Amino acid sequence: MSGHLAASSITTGVSATSPPAREYQQRMFEIAKQRNTLCVLPTGSGKTLIALLLIKHVAQRDAGPASASRKVSVFLAPQVPLVAQQCAFLRQNCDFDVRMFHGDLRIEQWNQEKWKAEISACGCLVMTPAIFEVALRRAHLRMGDINLIVFDEAHHARKNSAYNQIIAMHYLPCVDSEKPLLFGMTASPVSTSTAKNGNLDLSIRQLETNLCCKAVTFDTTSDLQEHTATPTKRVVIFHPHTQQSRLLNALREHTTTSTDVYQLKRLVNEAVGVLEDFGAFVCDAFLASQLRGLWTRVVVDWQTGQERMRPEDLRKGHDFDEGGDDMEWSGIEPVDEMIAADVATEEDTYRERLQAESEVNTKNIPESDSVESSCLLDAATASTQDVERERKAGERRRYNAKYRAFLTSVMEELVSDSSYEAFSLYGETGALSDEILALFSSKFLTLVDILATHKAETGLCGIVFVERRCTAFMMGTLLPRVARLKELVKVGVLVGHSGSRTSRGTQGGLPDFQYVGIHQRPDMKGQQATVNQFRQGATNLLIATQVAEEGIDIQPCNLVVRFDAVNSVISNIQSRGRARHKDSVFVLMFPHADTGALSRMNKLESNEEIMQDILHSKMNTEEGEIDDTSSVPHDIAVTPETVYTVPNSGATMTIYHSIAAVHQYCSTLPADAFATLKPIFSVGPVLVPVPQGHGVGWIASVQMPVNAPASCRLVSGRPCGSIADAKRSAALETVRALHLARVLNDQLKPIRFDDALFKTLRVEDALEGEKEGSKSKKKKGMSLYKKHVPQGFQASFPRSVPLIDGLTTVHRGQVVLFRVHEDGGARVLEFGLLIPFYPSDCVINDTHVITIDAKPVQVDIAISRVGIAMTPQRTVLFEKFSNAILFNGLLRTQSSPLVAGNEYLLPMIPFVNGEDAWLKMEDGDMLEALVDWKLLSATAMSPYSELKCQVSLDELKDQPGFRNMKSEYFGLQPESDFCIDFKALFAEFGSELVVNDCAYWDRKYQLLDVIQNETPFSTGESGFDSVADFYKLRLRVTERVCEDQPVLLASSLPHMHQSGKAQRDPQNDIVRLIPQFCSPFPIPASLMMQSAVYMPLLIQDLYHRLCAVELQESLQLVGQTSPGMFQAALTASVTIFAANYERLEFLGDAFMKMNLSLHLFAHHPTQNEGFLSETRSSLERNDYLLKLSIRCGLPGALAAEPVSRKTWKPPLRVSEDVRVTDKAAADIVEAIVGACVVSTGHVGGAKAVHRFFGDTFLARLEDYSSLVVRSRPGSVDGFSDLSDAGVVLASKLEKRLGYMFKNVSLAVEALTHASAVGMYGLSSCFQRLEFLGDAVLGYLAAKHLYELPENFDPGNLTNLKTELVNNQFLSIVSFQLGLQKLIFHASSSLAFALSDFGNRIDAAQANNVNKKLSLFWHNLPPAPKTTSDVLESLIGAIFVDSGFDVDVVAKVVDRIVIRPWWPVFVVHGPTTNASNALGELHLFMQETSCKAIGIEYRRVDGTGEVECKILRHGSVIALALADSQRVAKKLAATEAMPKLQTIPTTCCVVSDLMGKTDGMGDMKAPKPTDDEFLAALMEARDRNPMSTAASDAQQPSESLPEPRHEDVVSPHADHSAPSRIIAIAVDASKYSEYAFDWAIQNLVRPESDQIILMNVRPTVSLPAVYGTLYVDFSKEFEAIEAANKKESHDLLRAYANKLPAHKYNIRGVALRGDPRDELEYKVNEANADMLVIGSRGLGAIKRAFLGSVSDYLVHHLRVPVLIPRASELEKKVL
Repeated sequence: MSGHLAASSITTGVSATSPPAREYQQRMFEIAKQRNTLCVLPTGSGKTLIALLLIKHVAQRDAGPASASRKVSVFLAPQVPLVAQQCAFLRQNCDFDVRMFHGDLRIEQWNQEKWKAEISACGCLVMTPAIFEVALRRAHLRMGDINLIVFDEAHHARKNSAYNQIIAMHYLPCVDSEKPLLFGMTASPVSTSTAKNGNLDLSIRQLETNLCCKAVTFDTTSDLQEHTATPTKRVVIFHPHTQQSRLLNALREHTTTSTDVYQLKRLVNEAVGVLEDFGAFVCDAFLASQLRGLWTRVVVDWQTGQERMRPEDLRKGHDFDEGGDDMEWSGIEPVDEMIAADVATEEDTYRERLQAESEVNTKNIPESDSVESSCLLDAATASTQDVERERKAGERRRYNAKYRAFLTSVMEELVSDSSYEAFSLYGETGALSDEILALFSSKFLTLVDILATHKAETGLCGIVFVERRCTAFMMGTLLPRVARLKELVKVGVLVGHSGSRTSRGTQGGLPDFQYVGIHQRPDMKGQQATVNQFRQGATNLLIATQVAEEGIDIQPCNLVVRFDAVNSVISNIQSRGRARHKDSVFVLMFPHADTGALSRMNKLESNEEIMQDILHSKMNTEEGEIDDTSSVPHDIAVTPETVYTVPNSGATMTIYHSIAAVHQYCSTLPADAFATLKPIFSVGPVLVPVPQGHGVGWIASVQMPVNAPASCRLVSGRPCGSIADAKRSAALETVRALHLARVLNDQLKPIRFDDALFKTLRVEDALEGEKEGSKSKKKKGMSLYKKHVPQGFQASFPRSVPLIDGLTTVHRGQVVLFRVHEDGGARVLEFGLLIPFYPSDCVINDTHVITIDAKPVQVDIAISRVGIAMTPQRTVLFEKFSNAILFNGLLRTQSSPLVAGNEYLLPMIPFVNGEDAWLKMEDGDMLEALVDWKLLSATAMSPYSELKCQVSLDELKDQPGFRNMKSEYFGLQPESDFCIDFKALFAEFGSELVVNDCAYWDRKYQLLDVIQNETPFSTGESGFDSVADFYKLRLRVTERVCEDQPVLLASSLPHMHQSGKAQRDPQNDIVRLIPQFCSPFPIPASLMMQSAVYMPLLIQDLYHRLCAVELQESLQLVGQTSPGMFQAALTASVTIFAANYERLEFLGDAFMKMNLSLHLFAHHPTQNEGFLSETRSSLERNDYLLKLSIRCGLPGALAAEPVSRKTWKPPLRVSEDVRVTDKAAADIVEAIVGACVVSTGHVGGAKAVHRFFGDTFLARLEDYSSLVVRSRPGSVDGFSDLSDAGVVLASKLEKRLGYMFKNVSLAVEALTHASAVGMYGLSSCFQRLEFLGDAVLGYLAAKHLYELPENFDPGNLTNLKTELVNNQFLSIVSFQLGLQKLIFHASSSLAFALSDFGNRIDAAQANNVNKKLSLFWHNLPPAPKTTSDVLESLIGAIFVDSGFDVDVVAKVVDRIVIRPWWPVFVVHGPTTNASNALGELHLFMQETSCKAIGIEYRRVDGTGEVECKILRHGSVIALALADSQRVAKKLAATEAMPKLQTIPTTCCVVSDLMGKTDGMGDMKAPKPTDDEFLAALMEARDRNPMSTAASDAQQPSESLPEPRHEDVVSPHADHSAPSRIIAIAVDASKYSEYAFDWAIQNLVRPESDQIILMNVRPTVSLPAVYGTLYVDFSKEFEAIEAANKKESHDLLRAYANKLPAHKYNIRGVALRGDPRDELEYKVNEANADMLVIGSRGLGAIKRAFLGSVSDYLVHHLRVPVLIPRASELEKKVL
């Protein structure tokens, strides 16, 4: 045997781990390899193994080199659990990937690329037949791509099943060479219970025909008999239950007289089965429990007002006839009112409403016979039909009332009859008493006997098959409670999905069944869990429905019981096949004296024998040959009329899926609450010949919603023989029309957005070259880009003398000079720049505005056309001069080495007189003569001409120019060898002399005097006893200070001008310096103070302007906007330059939205608003704009950082990367569009969009008028341009809008609501025009706000635009214009909504005295969106009618929106944004941590309005009334926020401390302690951006006053100069101690690092607003300050004492003030290399560090900030 198995493995390709193939399996496999085969074998005989052999065989066969393309196998299973089971089996036995596909994976949303990826990754697809059919129908899969299809449970291939559709629609039309091999598996080819002797053969042959297979089976002579167990059949008779159920009879009587009580009918159906299976006693208990649940849900909860019944609850489980009215369930009315209401009275009420509705719709109809009158009367008729639907809804409300009344009466009977309480069906687990069990049915008791008497050697392992789900669940509850079975059975329940009408567990709004101990969920996971428990022995008895009969892999059982009758051959075979265990028993239960049931069972068994004989007779005597008899026709007849095939893709649509496809398309159409969009089928007889013969046939038409394409709104099918086929045919023609209209793609799926547009733009292809070099992702939302270098800088200045043909090449550098307009007038700077090319004239002529000293300053630029000659020697001079000015004079940054491959792109050049040079710019020789060559040469000889020169005295001695003092510039001799003769230098140069103090962090000073009568030890400095002490203790100088030297009196030079920062005026401006540590700086003081300080800003501006101009030229936008405006679009707001992109981005975003909307509107005339919106959203998303930005090279040219002496570097040839956020990079695109709009209007904006988005976007908006092709006729139902109705309508709109329509059909479309289907001809609804008008209105509003003289910031611009274009305000405008009266619709709910909102507007204006200056619409409930949509659609219609002339629309918008309403917004200010008031309130509470803000609600008696109060510390600061709590809260928040924003948060914190409140003003705590008071002040100052401390903290560190501090711990004198300085912020907390210890152990190097311990104590002060609360706190404050100071000093000493002073270089500094300011300043002043700060602390310092301090320092310090965080275990120890 083993040898045989090994051979089988080799021949079949089965792996060693695969189950061995038996002889009959091998024979079946050999037959299946040759032809399409239907394998008919008993359950449990291993049919799946044969399929596995076949899958491996075809995989091996097609894997050879002869295979043209890779093919896959498909395994089909009819149920999702079977798919999972078969996939798991195949995965374990195949060496290629096997994947499963079913509906739960949302495969419906997969596109072609996703399918290709999935298919290419695996060798076998396991799926449901429905999914496979969809994949074939949509051409995701083709028969030519498949080598084998396996049909599990093949007997399902009947009639219109998915199996049959796969064969008929997709397999048979294929050519033979592309047809895959087919293999079907079933236990019985006969599945119906009606099969007779005469038609069994026909049924088998029909299945063979449907599957294109031949049935194959084996007789008993094979080894099949050895491997299939035959259970012992046993018939058990029980006595049927005859006792009646009282509750069931009552329910039957009620449902007979009240046929509309749907839920009760469903309950009766369930109860009938319970009565039959369990008896009257259990049935009554079942009904009592269900009725109690229903009564609690429907009556009690409704009466107590806990929750009104929801429409979805009532609709749950309700079945509607196809094409019937929708059940629009409304809220439940009081029982008494509904019962007392007379039907006739209610009918009168509906007649009154009908009359009112007619009046509403006809009051403006002219008294003439015009076409307009007839159309408006049609509208009134449509509304009357809607009122008829309201009447039906009233009937349903009466039904609800009767339902509640009946439940109430039933509950009264239940309460009065205690017998129903004797037995609890649910909620009990105790054993049933004998008395109770005796009341059960004989059928149930018989089952108990069967289970109790069954004996098996291995114990019970059985299945009880039942018909109903309800029976299964109840049996699973009751059997474990039977005493005889308690130790014998462990029950599990296995049921299928609740998709069947007759077996639902939750139906008709009934509560879900709740069964104690039954946890199986009716889904795939629940079924799998139940089967696993049964397989593992956790349960030994399954109560199962039909789901357990087929497919699911259940272990062999020794007992199978059919609790209900068997109805088919296949059911009998499959359920019997579960009894495969040795000595198993198959029990059939029959009622006593029911001869018919026994006769039917005998007939089924007889048919099974006949079926086997027929199958055996089909086999020839020779093994493997099959009788090839003629087959019957296929169940599905495929004709050209039943299938629509897409030529491009091969996708198909059949009549069996056409109706669903039409409904699916309608579900994608946009709709509001007043319109239900669905296809409407109309069917009628047709007196024409039909395919089945002559006679009366049926023809159907489909009416689509009005927002479907015009060509598809009314489609008719072909004549058919039945109504169902007629509907399918009409739906198929509709699908064909939708595809031809290009709203369905080539896979016949609704097109959601224009993916072809994205392919046309080819952004991804353009980015391929950018991915490696241009963009390097560092963290989420942030990327590094190569900084842009203009092409003109490719020509560098010479560094050596090149020779061409023996001649020296002459290079020239263009000179750039700057004239700065200051308060004293215009002044030309003495420094200029050199560039190797002459830029565009626009660089010179355009205005330059730079922020200098926190003020915008105009700068003029002049560029020489001839330039000066450049030689290598001169190049070096200019380079060294730039080194001295920039890196050794102004900046605190270090440059990359300047080598041959790197140089200054804009080197600086000094002039003797800038004004003269400005006048001689056209004369190259004169200009060259004005260059200060003497200064250049002197600077080149200075050590400060090298990068980052750190000059020391020893280095000065080694410099020949300074030792011998032979310098051309400083030609003097020193007094000694130890210091420079500053007395002589000062006598020669006076105050022009600049000195550099090497010990004082290389600061530059203007020398004021040399004090000969003072020495470093004779005069104090900065609070120290002497200047020498200041150098030793403060500056940490370790060198010996010479006594015999004078003292220099000097003044600090100002810092360079930085972005947006005011120039610092140091408090300690006059200082004393020690000559020993000073050296002369080669640049005169006047040049440093008057010219050099401007150069970094000017260099940055000019370089950025050159980058911007080059990009502007590359985008071909020269002339569309000025260079300055384009440069602003490339400037981020963080640079604090005079102009940035934020406002431009606001305007550009609005224009781009309008342009994109117009493009999509014109290019897609048949697409609905949903498609247009989705496509536009994809185009304007930041991720897509980011791709466009990268493609154009914009991020690298963005000025993303401010010009700061700490971070800025001049542009070099080898530039560094620039870090840009993804949003900023995307915003550049919109900002450039906005810049073009500002300069040249919408013409420039359209040109910019054209350049970014490609040639499909036209460069002029007006050109789109030639592309707009109307998809409907020019007139609509008599509304032609010259008709009376058209003239009247156009006249009405002209009075309201001030515009006369040329094409009246546009106006009709703009006024047509989606509910008007069939009422106004084939006119489109307003959705497409509303899409366009919304964008146009948004742009015009943004443009108006941008151009206001107030120059609002982006935040206020956004707020105001939101108010101008939101639905609520536009609805008010629409009502004021009376547009709601002109809307064409057919919805009574919309009519009533319009009437109700109009009444509310009138009431609000009547109650508002100053109504013209009030935002009264914020007090109203949400307006019907239709009103604002109509206004926007009319704006869109005007835009189209005017030929897309923006100016024409702007005049209309100004007339109806801006001029009448803008004064209202002016009164309320730019921060008006009520829609965001709630968010601002919550944000305020979070930022201030104020716990004393409370919100109260109260319903006002008699009015039904809700009152909302917002309280602060018990006082009401805002009060509002509205119809709902939500609106009232929004209005109150709008009123409260302006008041809260004016209150300093310090006051809020102190108020909390002076009397802690609960948000309502109740005092909760006594007066705070001093520590609490100080802590609160510190927290408030940290949080409040309006407080003085926080305002100071927001200033740069250079502008802060010198902080007060004390040096507590000084370093040991033996320590040398450190290589690193590590600052550690400490406080008294354990977490700070943890940070200190961590730094010592992991970070500090004792031999080379210096540690600076810093502790900040708070400043004791009382806010001025609370100054009157105390008489005199000066003594208390002094005491607190002294205590805090001592505590701070002690703390620093304690930390320092932890480390030996001789080993660690430690310094301790006590600071006082705001921790943010003090730490930032001290870290910068000390030139620390990093800061270590704890993650937590205690007290005020703790909260300062943890709150805003650490975050502030991380974002403001230019050195690393380390925050060690303790682990969870370490935190517990701490």
